[in-house]
Amino acid sequence: MVRAFIAVALSDHLVRILRDLNSGQEDIRWVPPRRLHSTLQFFEGVNRSELTKCFEEIRAERTNVEIGPKIRILGRGNVVVPVQGLTNLAKQVRSATRHLAAESELPFVGHITIGRIKGKKKADLEGTEIQASFQVRKLLLVESVLHPEGPEYSIMQTKHLF
Repeated sequence: MVRAFIAVALSDHLVRILRDLNSGQEDIRWVPPRRLHSTLQFFEGVNRSELTKCFEEIRAERTNVEIGPKIRILGRGNVVVPVQGLTNLAKQVRSATRHLAAESELPFVGHITIGRIKGKKKADLEGTEIQASFQVRKLLLVESVLHPEGPEYSIMQTKHLF
């Protein structure tokens, strides 16, 4: 059984932009650049071979997306950059993998988590304007292993979009 997610691979240019946002606010645990992504579907305790088979069967086209307009807080202290243009791709991925996903699945909200803030503190970056665009050219199937110092990600498979 595996804990994993299907995510959009970010462009190197976008990763540099997001890395440069790190304002050094000490009460935010920043996501390292190598772990930045936008999750389309999350899986908890699923069969590895079933998941890889479903991933291989996904058929989807490249799509252009926009990030922004402003950094915000999502859920319990997630400092995020909104992403527009992923909804149709997320629907395709979720449709192909729906029998493996949790029944309590949250609605899709396109975003990239750049950090997490504890408690009810305010992120200095909240409300900061940001704009960029990129073309989604591939999907990643990523295993996530939890450790006290944070998750460890390893790419299980890559799918190039047509």
